[in-house]
Amino acid sequence: MMIYLPTMQGVRSMRFDFAPHFSLTRLLISTRDSKATDPRDKVYDLLGMATHQGSLVPDYRKTTAEVYMEATRALIAENHGLEVLNTVHCLEHDENIPSWVTDWSRCPSTRCQLGQLDSNGRPRFSASAGMTPLIINSSDLRTLKLHGLLIDQIDAVYDPLLGLQFMNEESKPNGGFLTPNQFHEVAKALGLKKIYALTGEDHCAAYETTIAADLLPYSGRTDDSFNFFGFPIMTSIMKSAQNSFLGFNPKVQQEMRTFNQDVTVGRCFFITQKGYIGLGPEIARKWDSVVVLLGGQTPYVLRPKGASAYELIGETYVHGIMDGGWLTALMESGNAFEVFDLV
Repeated sequence: MMIYLPTMQGVRSMRFDFAPHFSLTRLLISTRDSKATDPRDKVYDLLGMATHQGSLVPDYRKTTAEVYMEATRALIAENHGLEVLNTVHCLEHDENIPSWVTDWSRCPSTRCQLGQLDSNGRPRFSASAGMTPLIINSSDLRTLKLHGLLIDQIDAVYDPLLGLQFMNEESKPNGGFLTPNQFHEVAKALGLKKIYALTGEDHCAAYETTIAADLLPYSGRTDDSFNFFGFPIMTSIMKSAQNSFLGFNPKVQQEMRTFNQDVTVGRCFFITQKGYIGLGPEIARKWDSVVVLLGGQTPYVLRPKGASAYELIGETYVHGIMDGGWLTALMESGNAFEVFDLV
């Protein structure tokens, strides 16, 4: 979850109390909604406050696009990971800025970022099995060449809360959530298989976990920074036992509805050609590629642009692929990594 700090002065005053968390990446995310007269200062004004700034030095001869590109490459090198790519989720993108570069002058279209470190510095997900990025040098600075593996292509996209909207209001029990029997009707409409292949779960359980991006308190992926202070009942119950929300009392179900709405803002539910399910950027479309890039905490949705180039659409949750087991199994089977040219 993003941390919103009121002013730049507030960031400075807190620096020494929370120094481990004030990497440049954290500061950029925390001040995303702030304004700057010169968009280059969205990066440059934070350099003196960051615990590490890498090779970045203010240079106002560079364009905004050049500053943001340089910052992205520096953060990948400094962090030995692709966390900065998970900040790419805007409905509108400056055409002068490559798709893999975050436009820090624009607010994100989502309310929470899936791929980021928690307050203890631990990644929430490890889709690339903890591997570091393999970047190929390119003379074209607008192209980022990364190694990875294709998971599948998207076959269909839906409103992520379709399962909660499928029935009319009169038929929804307990504050709006579906009974298991009602959900099976939804699963049939979505074309979900009875058993989810990657995990062996019933499709109902797989869907429930997916629309929450597996970030509920009992998932083990969350810490106090992500326990959404507005959900005290849900947090206390789910920390004590892993239960399906379908049987909870109305107050818990209302908290769950709000939780799911927060997680799914700016996102779509999708099914791939192999039947995998996920939660991706709302601008994802049929035929988009879902890939694991080495160094990425999460998979990403890419859109083919020509023979070998891809546009980065954004981070995604794919149920059953978030902990590195899928990638490890493919590597052990001798699958070779592909090169993805992000433009």
